[in-house]
Amino acid sequence: MTTSLKKLCFCLGWLCATGVFAFAQKSGVRGSISAEDGSPLPFATIFVKQIGSGTTSNEDGLFEVSLKPGTYDLVFQHLGR
Repeated sequence: MTTSLKKLCFCLGWLCATGVFAFAQKSGVRGSISAEDGSPLPFATIFVKQIGSGTTSNEDGLFEVSLKPGTYDLVFQHLGR
């Protein structure tokens, strides 16, 4: 195996390992918010008490919050209906 081919294989292996490591570190909570009748609740607020911030659901009631591993209290709010 030539030196340049070895370098190429090393670089590709390193990039793959880095991508897997970065993906493995990502965690959090995701889901959907719906009304009692099953219809999605768009633009509901999801607040994480421990970090003092959160996100909102999209027009389909879907949301995702990136969090480090741990225990969190989530508050869901929606105005209307």
